[in-house]
Amino acid sequence: MNDGTAVVVFQILFAAVVAGGLGGGKGIERFLLAVVGGAALGFGVGYTGSKITQTIDDPQIEITLTTIIAYGSYLLTNHLHLSGVIATASAGLMVGNFGAKKGMSAQTRTALESFWEYIAFVMNSLVFLLIGLEVHVDSLAHAWRPIVFAIAAVLIGRSLSVYFLVPVSNIFAERIPVRWQHVMVWGGLRGALALALALSLDNSFPYRDRILDLTFGVVVFSILIQGLTMKPLLRALGLADGRA
Repeated sequence: MNDGTAVVVFQILFAAVVAGGLGGGKGIERFLLAVVGGAALGFGVGYTGSKITQTIDDPQIEITLTTIIAYGSYLLTNHLHLSGVIATASAGLMVGNFGAKKGMSAQTRTALESFWEYIAFVMNSLVFLLIGLEVHVDSLAHAWRPIVFAIAAVLIGRSLSVYFLVPVSNIFAERIPVRWQHVMVWGGLRGALALALALSLDNSFPYRDRILDLTFGVVVFSILIQGLTMKPLLRALGLADGRA
């Protein structure tokens, strides 16, 4: 859902740039409509597909049905100008938590998980292959200053969202200690979604090459620096041994 809402915000901002502006109230209205509408349609498609799987006991047919559910829900909601990503995620939640438990055998569930794990691997690989074809190392080297500012902006934004909102959530839900909040800030890794959104921009989009450079720079930093230093951070905070 987190990635889905990010895609919705990206699409709204993209539409605002293309249209030359978008009011705050109109933007919020479009966001809520896209998210709520997409989730409702996704759950509906997922529920319908889950009921169908209860009448079938063939792993190949059921895997094919989940593929239709995933891409069908996306295409339907996208056609209605709602969030296809939210719809697909909602349909997946319904199938995984209702359809798989109520209408699938253990053999089907195992085959289904293996299939979608492979699809996820292929999709991630394709995204990084595309970014390798689109981004040039020399342009990254020349854009190191903007990339540093982009990394700082992402970390500051992450820090503000965690340190200001987690204390509020602590009032209503299980308390998250400050040390774990540090982990949440540093663990905000970026990857395939950010790259895919940047690559989706048309070649005529203003500053597309710079956006690709900044996105790739932030992703590389988050994976190589933040990702590889997570274990030392956990040790330094006294969390590596399982203590809260």
